[in-house]
Amino acid sequence: MAAGPATGGASWGGGGGGVGKPDQLAEAAASVVASLKQGVDRLQLSHQATQANLGRAGGNLTSSLAKIEGFEVDIKKASDKYVFMQKVRGPLRRTQHKGI
Repeated sequence: MAAGPATGGASWGGGGGGVGKPDQLAEAAASVVASLKQGVDRLQLSHQATQANLGRAGGNLTSSLAKIEGFEVDIKKASDKYVFMQKVRGPLRRTQHKGI
């Protein structure tokens, strides 16, 4: 019968009769934990940068909305002025055609 890991067959670190296996396993675990911690640190930095970008984007959107609303007011004023000028211009044209 073939021996599995639970019965002393193939295991982490290969053969060697068990000498040094706990140390090798501890080193591998420490390496994995260190790698995971680095990954979490990078993820946290990325999250902070994303949050900062989101804050800037929100501020830019608010500013842009205020500018658009200002432009809408300006356009309305210009439109009202244009309509008024066209109304005033009509009677002036009629008086010019009559030779007054």
